[in-house]
Amino acid sequence: MKILPQTLAFVFLIVFIISCSEDVDSLSSIDDAEFSSCSSVESSSSITKSSDDKKSSSSKKETNKNKSSSSKKESDKSKSSSSKNESGKGKSGSSVEEFEENESSSSSKIDSTDVESTESSESSSDSQPDTSASGDESVSSGEDVESSESEPVNPSEEDSSASGGSSDAKTANVNANDKDDPAAIRMEMPHLDRASFFAAHWVDVDNRHIMNLAIEWNSSIRHANWTSFSWDSLTSQTGTDRSNTWGWDPIVPKDLGEVKEVDHKNDGFDKGHLIASADRRYSKDANEQTFYYTNISPQFSSFNQNFWARLEAKLQEWGALTQNGTFDTIYVAKGGDTHLPLIDFTGSRAGSDKKIPTTDSKGFSVGGMLVPSYYFAALLALKDGKYNAIAFYVPHSEDLVKSPSKNDFLKYVVTVDYLEATTGIDFFCNLPDDIETDVESKVDIETWPW
Repeated sequence: MKILPQTLAFVFLIVFIISCSEDVDSLSSIDDAEFSSCSSVESSSSITKSSDDKKSSSSKKETNKNKSSSSKKESDKSKSSSSKNESGKGKSGSSVEEFEENESSSSSKIDSTDVESTESSESSSDSQPDTSASGDESVSSGEDVESSESEPVNPSEEDSSASGGSSDAKTANVNANDKDDPAAIRMEMPHLDRASFFAAHWVDVDNRHIMNLAIEWNSSIRHANWTSFSWDSLTSQTGTDRSNTWGWDPIVPKDLGEVKEVDHKNDGFDKGHLIASADRRYSKDANEQTFYYTNISPQFSSFNQNFWARLEAKLQEWGALTQNGTFDTIYVAKGGDTHLPLIDFTGSRAGSDKKIPTTDSKGFSVGGMLVPSYYFAALLALKDGKYNAIAFYVPHSEDLVKSPSKNDFLKYVVTVDYLEATTGIDFFCNLPDDIETDVESKVDIETWPW
Protein backbone atom coordinates (compact mmCIF):
# COMPACT_ATOMS: atom_id res chain seq x y z
CA MET A 1 0.00 0.00 0.00
CA LYS A 2 1.46 3.24 -1.00
CA ILE A 3 1.32 5.99 1.58
CA LEU A 4 1.17 9.43 0.26
CA PRO A 5 3.44 12.03 1.71
CA GLN A 6 0.44 14.21 2.59
CA THR A 7 -1.03 11.39 4.57
CA LEU A 8 2.18 10.82 6.47
CA ALA A 9 2.44 14.49 7.31
CA PHE A 10 -1.11 14.45 8.59
CA VAL A 11 -0.36 11.46 10.82
CA PHE A 12 2.69 13.17 12.27
CA LEU A 13 0.60 16.25 12.93
CA ILE A 14 -2.00 14.18 14.79
CA VAL A 15 0.70 12.48 16.87
CA PHE A 16 2.27 15.84 17.64
CA ILE A 17 -1.03 17.29 18.75
CA ILE A 18 -1.73 14.30 21.00
CA SER A 19 1.74 14.56 22.48
CA CYS A 20 1.36 18.23 23.16
CA SER A 21 -1.97 17.58 24.78
CA GLU A 22 -0.39 15.09 27.22
CA ASP A 23 2.37 17.63 28.08
CA VAL A 24 -0.22 20.25 28.78
CA ASP A 25 -2.04 17.86 31.10
CA SER A 26 1.24 17.05 32.83
CA LEU A 27 2.04 20.71 33.27
CA SER A 28 -1.43 21.33 34.51
CA SER A 29 -1.00 18.55 37.04
CA ILE A 30 2.32 19.98 38.13
CA ASP A 31 0.81 23.46 38.47
CA ASP A 32 -2.06 22.03 40.44
CA ALA A 33 0.41 20.24 42.69
CA GLU A 34 2.48 23.36 43.07
CA PHE A 35 -0.61 25.41 43.71
CA SER A 36 -1.78 22.85 46.19
CA SER A 37 1.66 22.89 47.79
CA CYS A 38 1.66 26.66 47.94
CA SER A 39 -1.79 26.65 49.39
CA SER A 40 -0.61 24.12 51.91
CA VAL A 41 2.34 26.34 52.80
CA GLU A 42 0.09 29.35 53.07
CA SER A 43 -2.33 27.33 55.17
CA SER A 44 0.52 26.23 57.39
CA SER A 45 1.68 29.82 57.69
CA SER A 46 -1.82 30.83 58.48
CA ILE A 47 -2.06 28.17 61.21
CA THR A 48 1.26 29.30 62.66
CA LYS A 49 0.12 32.89 62.56
CA SER A 50 -3.15 31.92 64.08
CA SER A 51 -1.33 30.02 66.80
CA ASP A 52 0.91 33.02 67.44
CA ASP A 53 -2.12 35.24 67.49
CA LYS A 54 -3.75 32.92 69.99
CA LYS A 55 -0.63 32.96 72.10
CA SER A 56 -0.42 36.72 71.82
CA SER A 57 -4.08 37.03 72.60
CA SER A 58 -3.75 34.61 75.48
CA SER A 59 -0.71 36.46 76.77
CA LYS A 60 -2.53 39.76 76.41
CA LYS A 61 -5.56 38.39 78.22
CA GLU A 62 -3.32 37.00 80.94
CA THR A 63 -1.56 40.32 81.21
CA ASN A 64 -4.87 42.13 81.31
CA LYS A 65 -6.13 39.63 83.84
CA ASN A 66 -3.04 40.15 85.98
CA LYS A 67 -3.37 43.89 85.63
CA SER A 68 -7.03 43.68 86.47
CA SER A 69 -6.30 41.44 89.44
CA SER A 70 -3.46 43.65 90.57
CA SER A 71 -5.61 46.70 90.09
CA LYS A 72 -8.41 45.09 92.06
CA LYS A 73 -6.01 44.14 94.83
CA GLU A 74 -4.58 47.64 94.90
CA SER A 75 -8.10 49.03 94.93
CA ASP A 76 -9.14 46.68 97.71
CA LYS A 77 -5.99 47.47 99.60
CA SER A 78 -6.58 51.16 99.10
CA LYS A 79 -10.17 50.77 100.26
CA SER A 80 -8.99 48.80 103.25
CA SER A 81 -6.42 51.45 104.02
CA SER A 82 -9.01 54.17 103.59
CA SER A 83 -11.44 52.29 105.79
CA LYS A 84 -8.72 51.80 108.39
CA ASN A 85 -7.87 55.48 108.31
CA GLU A 86 -11.51 56.45 108.64
CA SER A 87 -11.90 54.02 111.51
CA GLY A 88 -8.81 55.36 113.20
CA LYS A 89 -10.03 58.84 112.64
CA GLY A 90 -13.29 58.05 114.33
CA LYS A 91 -11.56 56.53 117.35
CA SER A 92 -9.30 59.49 117.77
CA GLY A 93 -12.21 61.87 117.73
CA SER A 94 -10.73 63.98 114.90
CA SER A 95 -13.42 66.08 113.29
CA VAL A 96 -13.97 66.60 109.57
CA GLU A 97 -13.11 70.25 110.02
CA GLU A 98 -9.78 69.32 111.65
CA PHE A 99 -8.99 66.97 108.77
CA GLU A 100 -9.80 69.58 106.14
CA GLU A 101 -7.81 72.17 108.03
CA ASN A 102 -4.79 69.84 108.04
CA GLU A 103 -5.23 69.32 104.30
CA SER A 104 -5.44 73.02 103.50
CA SER A 105 -2.53 74.00 105.75
CA SER A 106 0.00 71.90 103.86
CA SER A 107 2.79 74.34 104.64
CA SER A 108 2.31 74.18 108.41
CA LYS A 109 5.15 72.72 110.47
CA ILE A 110 4.91 69.48 112.46
CA ASP A 111 6.25 69.57 115.96
CA SER A 112 8.01 66.60 117.57
CA THR A 113 4.69 65.17 118.74
CA ASP A 114 3.29 65.26 115.22
CA VAL A 115 6.39 63.51 113.90
CA GLU A 116 6.03 60.71 116.41
CA SER A 117 2.34 60.40 115.60
CA THR A 118 3.00 60.40 111.84
CA GLU A 119 5.80 57.86 112.09
CA SER A 120 3.60 55.67 114.21
CA SER A 121 0.80 55.96 111.65
CA GLU A 122 3.13 55.06 108.82
CA SER A 123 4.61 52.08 110.59
CA SER A 124 1.11 50.72 111.11
CA SER A 125 0.27 51.32 107.42
CA ASP A 126 3.27 49.71 105.70
CA SER A 127 0.94 47.75 103.40
CA GLN A 128 -0.42 50.91 101.80
CA PRO A 129 0.97 51.30 98.25
CA ASP A 130 2.86 54.46 97.30
CA THR A 131 1.94 56.41 100.43
CA SER A 132 4.64 55.46 102.91
CA ALA A 133 7.34 57.07 100.81
CA SER A 134 5.47 60.31 100.53
CA GLY A 135 4.76 60.13 104.24
CA ASP A 136 8.46 59.73 105.01
CA GLU A 137 9.23 62.61 102.71
CA SER A 138 6.61 64.69 104.44
CA VAL A 139 8.10 63.97 107.84
CA SER A 140 11.64 64.65 106.74
CA SER A 141 10.64 67.93 105.13
CA GLY A 142 8.66 68.95 108.20
CA GLU A 143 5.49 69.71 106.26
CA ASP A 144 2.11 68.15 106.94
CA VAL A 145 1.02 67.20 103.41
CA GLU A 146 0.63 63.54 102.52
CA SER A 147 0.59 62.41 106.13
CA SER A 148 -2.32 64.69 106.96
CA GLU A 149 -4.32 63.37 104.03
CA SER A 150 -3.87 59.71 104.89
CA GLU A 151 -3.57 59.85 108.70
CA PRO A 152 -4.58 63.09 110.44
CA VAL A 153 -2.78 63.82 113.70
CA ASN A 154 -4.79 62.65 116.67
CA PRO A 155 -5.35 65.63 119.00
CA SER A 156 -5.83 63.39 122.03
CA GLU A 157 -2.47 61.71 121.43
CA GLU A 158 -0.81 65.09 120.99
CA ASP A 159 -2.27 66.33 124.25
CA SER A 160 -1.27 63.11 126.03
CA SER A 161 2.28 63.38 124.75
CA ALA A 162 2.51 66.99 125.75
CA SER A 163 1.24 66.35 129.25
CA GLY A 164 3.75 63.58 129.74
CA GLY A 165 6.80 65.41 128.46
CA SER A 166 6.27 69.12 128.96
CA SER A 167 7.72 70.77 132.02
CA ASP A 168 4.79 73.18 131.94
CA ALA A 169 2.36 70.25 131.95
CA LYS A 170 4.15 68.65 134.87
CA THR A 171 3.64 71.76 136.95
CA ALA A 172 0.13 72.40 135.64
CA ASN A 173 -2.67 72.54 138.17
CA VAL A 174 -6.17 72.82 136.73
CA ASN A 175 -7.94 72.52 140.09
CA ALA A 176 -5.89 74.95 142.16
CA ASN A 177 -7.55 77.67 144.20
CA ASP A 178 -7.51 81.24 142.93
CA LYS A 179 -4.24 83.03 143.53
CA ASP A 180 -5.91 86.21 144.77
CA ASP A 181 -5.98 84.87 148.35
CA PRO A 182 -2.60 84.04 149.96
CA ALA A 183 -4.27 81.61 152.37
CA ALA A 184 -6.30 79.78 149.72
CA ILE A 185 -3.22 78.81 147.73
CA ARG A 186 -1.47 77.20 150.68
CA MET A 187 -0.76 73.49 150.38
CA GLU A 188 -3.07 72.38 153.22
CA MET A 189 -6.14 73.92 151.59
CA PRO A 190 -8.79 71.82 149.89
CA HIS A 191 -10.51 73.26 146.83
CA LEU A 192 -12.82 76.06 147.92
CA ASP A 193 -16.57 75.82 147.60
CA ARG A 194 -17.66 79.31 146.61
CA ALA A 195 -21.14 78.69 148.03
CA SER A 196 -19.56 78.44 151.49
CA PHE A 197 -17.64 81.01 153.54
CA PHE A 198 -13.86 80.71 153.73
CA ALA A 199 -12.23 82.05 156.92
CA ALA A 200 -8.44 82.06 157.31
CA HIS A 201 -7.03 82.97 160.72
CA TRP A 202 -3.50 84.35 161.07
CA VAL A 203 -1.23 84.97 164.05
CA ASP A 204 2.11 86.73 164.46
CA VAL A 205 4.79 84.76 166.29
CA ASP A 206 8.58 85.27 166.33
CA ASN A 207 8.41 87.82 163.54
CA ARG A 208 6.43 85.41 161.38
CA HIS A 209 2.94 86.05 160.01
CA ILE A 210 1.49 82.55 160.24
CA MET A 211 -1.67 81.14 158.72
CA ASN A 212 -2.80 79.39 161.91
CA LEU A 213 -5.97 77.66 160.74
CA ALA A 214 -8.67 77.90 158.10
CA ILE A 215 -12.33 76.93 158.10
CA GLU A 216 -14.85 76.54 155.28
CA TRP A 217 -18.19 77.31 156.92
CA ASN A 218 -21.44 75.96 155.47
CA SER A 219 -24.18 78.21 156.78
CA SER A 220 -27.00 76.02 155.46
CA ILE A 221 -26.11 73.25 157.93
CA ARG A 222 -24.23 75.40 160.49
CA HIS A 223 -21.20 73.17 160.29
CA ALA A 224 -17.75 73.41 158.70
CA ASN A 225 -17.17 71.51 155.45
CA TRP A 226 -13.54 71.13 156.54
CA THR A 227 -10.75 72.76 158.56
CA SER A 228 -7.02 72.93 157.77
CA PHE A 229 -3.63 73.87 159.23
CA SER A 230 0.02 72.83 159.06
CA TRP A 231 2.84 71.75 161.36
CA ASP A 232 6.43 72.87 161.05
CA SER A 233 9.28 73.23 163.53
CA LEU A 234 7.58 76.25 165.13
CA THR A 235 3.85 75.52 164.90
CA SER A 236 4.29 71.99 166.30
CA GLN A 237 5.64 73.32 169.59
CA THR A 238 3.62 73.27 172.82
CA GLY A 239 4.33 76.55 174.51
CA THR A 240 0.86 77.34 175.88
CA ASP A 241 -2.02 75.62 177.68
CA ARG A 242 -5.62 75.05 176.65
CA SER A 243 -7.49 78.35 176.66
CA ASN A 244 -11.20 77.35 176.72
CA THR A 245 -12.19 80.70 175.24
CA TRP A 246 -15.40 79.59 173.53
CA GLY A 247 -17.02 82.03 171.13
CA TRP A 248 -18.25 82.88 167.65
CA ASP A 249 -15.74 83.19 164.81
CA PRO A 250 -15.05 86.94 164.38
CA ILE A 251 -14.38 86.58 160.63
CA VAL A 252 -17.67 84.82 159.77
CA PRO A 253 -20.70 87.13 159.61
CA LYS A 254 -23.28 86.31 162.30
CA ASP A 255 -26.10 86.09 159.76
CA LEU A 256 -24.39 83.01 158.31
CA GLY A 257 -25.79 80.68 160.96
CA GLU A 258 -24.18 81.98 164.12
CA VAL A 259 -23.76 79.25 166.76
CA LYS A 260 -24.03 79.97 170.47
CA GLU A 261 -23.24 77.97 173.59
CA VAL A 262 -26.90 77.17 174.13
CA ASP A 263 -27.00 75.29 170.83
CA HIS A 264 -24.66 72.69 172.33
CA LYS A 265 -26.34 72.41 175.74
CA ASN A 266 -28.25 69.37 177.03
CA ASP A 267 -27.94 67.43 173.76
CA GLY A 268 -25.92 64.41 174.99
CA PHE A 269 -22.88 65.34 172.82
CA ASP A 270 -19.46 66.80 173.58
CA LYS A 271 -18.36 70.00 171.87
CA GLY A 272 -15.79 68.18 169.76
CA HIS A 273 -12.92 70.10 168.18
CA LEU A 274 -12.20 69.55 164.50
CA ILE A 275 -8.77 71.14 164.84
CA ALA A 276 -7.85 70.00 168.34
CA SER A 277 -6.81 72.46 171.00
CA ALA A 278 -3.57 70.47 171.31
CA ASP A 279 -2.94 70.91 167.55
CA ARG A 280 -2.32 74.65 168.11
CA ARG A 281 -0.32 75.20 171.31
CA TYR A 282 2.65 77.13 169.96
CA SER A 283 1.02 80.43 171.01
CA LYS A 284 -1.91 81.66 173.11
CA ASP A 285 -3.60 83.38 170.15
CA ALA A 286 -3.22 80.28 168.02
CA ASN A 287 -4.87 78.09 170.66
CA GLU A 288 -7.76 80.49 171.25
CA GLN A 289 -8.77 80.29 167.60
CA THR A 290 -9.49 76.57 167.96
CA PHE A 291 -12.38 77.42 170.32
CA TYR A 292 -14.45 79.23 167.70
CA TYR A 293 -17.79 77.50 167.26
CA THR A 294 -17.08 77.21 163.53
CA ASN A 295 -14.42 74.64 164.58
CA ILE A 296 -16.79 72.60 166.77
CA SER A 297 -18.86 69.51 165.95
CA PRO A 298 -21.20 67.42 168.17
CA GLN A 299 -19.40 64.18 169.12
CA PHE A 300 -20.23 61.26 171.41
CA SER A 301 -18.32 61.56 174.67
CA SER A 302 -17.01 58.01 174.28
CA PHE A 303 -15.72 58.88 170.80
CA ASN A 304 -14.32 62.35 171.52
CA GLN A 305 -12.52 61.41 174.71
CA ASN A 306 -11.18 58.02 173.63
CA PHE A 307 -10.56 56.74 170.10
CA TRP A 308 -10.63 60.14 168.37
CA ALA A 309 -8.51 61.76 171.09
CA ARG A 310 -5.92 58.94 170.76
CA LEU A 311 -5.82 59.37 167.00
CA GLU A 312 -5.35 63.12 167.36
CA ALA A 313 -2.47 62.49 169.78
CA LYS A 314 -0.81 60.18 167.23
CA LEU A 315 -1.05 62.86 164.53
CA GLN A 316 0.42 65.41 166.95
CA GLU A 317 3.38 63.07 167.52
CA TRP A 318 3.98 63.06 163.78
CA GLY A 319 3.69 66.86 163.72
CA ALA A 320 6.36 67.15 166.44
CA LEU A 321 8.77 65.25 164.17
CA THR A 322 9.15 68.44 162.14
CA GLN A 323 11.32 69.65 165.03
CA ASN A 324 13.99 66.97 164.54
CA GLY A 325 13.91 66.99 160.72
CA THR A 326 12.01 63.73 160.15
CA PHE A 327 9.55 65.87 158.22
CA ASP A 328 9.92 69.44 156.98
CA THR A 329 6.19 70.23 157.05
CA ILE A 330 2.95 68.31 157.55
CA TYR A 331 -0.22 69.74 155.99
CA VAL A 332 -3.49 68.68 157.60
CA ALA A 333 -7.21 68.83 156.73
CA LYS A 334 -9.80 67.57 159.22
CA GLY A 335 -13.57 67.51 159.58
CA GLY A 336 -16.81 65.60 159.74
CA ASP A 337 -18.44 64.08 156.67
CA THR A 338 -21.46 66.37 156.36
CA HIS A 339 -22.71 64.43 153.34
CA LEU A 340 -23.51 61.52 155.67
CA PRO A 341 -25.29 62.86 158.75
CA LEU A 342 -26.23 60.50 161.58
CA ILE A 343 -29.98 60.34 161.11
CA ASP A 344 -32.73 59.09 163.46
CA PHE A 345 -30.20 58.11 166.07
CA THR A 346 -30.72 57.35 169.75
CA GLY A 347 -27.61 56.63 171.78
CA SER A 348 -27.07 53.71 174.13
CA ARG A 349 -25.20 55.70 176.76
CA ALA A 350 -25.38 59.19 178.22
CA GLY A 351 -22.91 61.91 177.42
CA SER A 352 -20.90 64.03 179.82
CA ASP A 353 -24.04 66.10 180.47
CA LYS A 354 -25.93 62.94 181.51
CA LYS A 355 -28.19 63.19 178.45
CA ILE A 356 -28.77 60.51 175.81
CA PRO A 357 -27.65 61.82 172.43
CA THR A 358 -30.31 61.84 169.71
CA THR A 359 -30.72 63.11 166.15
CA ASP A 360 -33.75 63.73 163.96
CA SER A 361 -34.56 62.50 160.46
CA LYS A 362 -32.13 65.01 158.93
CA GLY A 363 -29.28 64.31 161.33
CA PHE A 364 -29.60 67.35 163.62
CA SER A 365 -29.26 67.35 167.39
CA VAL A 366 -31.89 68.79 169.73
CA GLY A 367 -30.01 72.08 169.55
CA GLY A 368 -30.13 72.12 165.74
CA MET A 369 -26.52 71.12 165.12
CA LEU A 370 -25.64 68.67 162.33
CA VAL A 371 -24.09 65.41 163.57
CA PRO A 372 -21.77 63.65 161.05
CA SER A 373 -21.69 59.85 160.91
CA TYR A 374 -17.93 59.86 160.04
CA TYR A 375 -14.93 62.03 160.87
CA PHE A 376 -11.80 62.32 158.75
CA ALA A 377 -8.22 63.54 158.71
CA ALA A 378 -5.96 63.91 155.65
CA LEU A 379 -2.21 64.47 156.03
CA LEU A 380 0.44 65.43 153.48
CA ALA A 381 4.07 65.22 154.63
CA LEU A 382 6.89 67.06 152.88
CA LYS A 383 10.53 66.00 153.25
CA ASP A 384 13.35 67.17 150.96
CA GLY A 385 10.93 68.05 148.17
CA LYS A 386 9.08 64.70 148.31
CA TYR A 387 5.49 64.21 149.41
CA ASN A 388 3.69 61.35 151.16
CA ALA A 389 0.01 61.24 152.08
CA ILE A 390 -2.22 59.31 154.45
CA ALA A 391 -5.88 59.66 155.43
CA PHE A 392 -8.27 58.34 158.07
CA TYR A 393 -12.01 57.84 157.78
CA VAL A 394 -13.44 56.92 161.18
CA PRO A 395 -17.05 56.01 162.00
CA HIS A 396 -18.68 58.23 164.61
CA SER A 397 -19.52 55.41 166.98
CA GLU A 398 -20.02 54.94 170.68
CA ASP A 399 -18.39 51.51 170.54
CA LEU A 400 -14.84 52.08 169.23
CA VAL A 401 -11.98 50.82 171.40
CA LYS A 402 -10.88 53.25 174.09
CA SER A 403 -7.15 52.58 173.80
CA PRO A 404 -6.49 51.81 170.14
CA SER A 405 -3.34 50.03 168.97
CA LYS A 406 -1.55 50.51 165.65
CA ASN A 407 -3.74 47.82 164.10
CA ASP A 408 -6.86 49.57 165.41
CA PHE A 409 -5.77 52.77 163.69
CA LEU A 410 -4.86 50.93 160.49
CA LYS A 411 -8.45 49.69 160.15
CA TYR A 412 -9.45 53.22 159.23
CA VAL A 413 -6.52 54.21 157.03
CA VAL A 414 -7.57 55.11 153.48
CA THR A 415 -6.04 56.87 150.50
CA VAL A 416 -6.77 60.54 149.95
CA ASP A 417 -8.43 59.51 146.69
CA TYR A 418 -10.88 57.36 148.63
CA LEU A 419 -11.56 60.17 151.08
CA GLU A 420 -12.21 62.59 148.23
CA ALA A 421 -14.64 60.20 146.56
CA THR A 422 -16.49 59.70 149.84
CA THR A 423 -16.66 63.26 151.12
CA GLY A 424 -16.77 65.15 147.81
CA ILE A 425 -13.86 67.34 148.96
CA ASP A 426 -10.81 67.93 146.74
CA PHE A 427 -7.89 67.79 149.19
CA PHE A 428 -4.43 69.27 148.56
CA CYS A 429 -5.67 70.82 145.34
CA ASN A 430 -2.75 73.26 145.19
CA LEU A 431 -0.27 70.47 144.51
CA PRO A 432 0.87 70.16 140.88
CA ASP A 433 -1.54 67.71 139.24
CA ASP A 434 1.02 64.99 138.52
CA ILE A 435 2.21 64.96 142.15
CA GLU A 436 -1.33 65.15 143.51
CA THR A 437 -2.44 62.21 141.35
CA ASP A 438 0.49 60.11 142.54
CA VAL A 439 0.49 60.77 146.29
CA GLU A 440 -3.28 60.69 146.72
CA SER A 441 -3.59 57.25 145.14
CA LYS A 442 -1.45 55.37 147.67
CA VAL A 443 -0.38 55.14 151.32
CA ASP A 444 3.14 54.22 152.43
CA ILE A 445 2.49 53.02 155.98
CA GLU A 446 6.22 52.89 156.79
CA THR A 447 6.56 56.64 156.19
CA TRP A 448 4.56 57.22 159.36
CA PRO A 449 6.07 56.19 162.75
CA TRP A 450 3.54 54.24 164.77
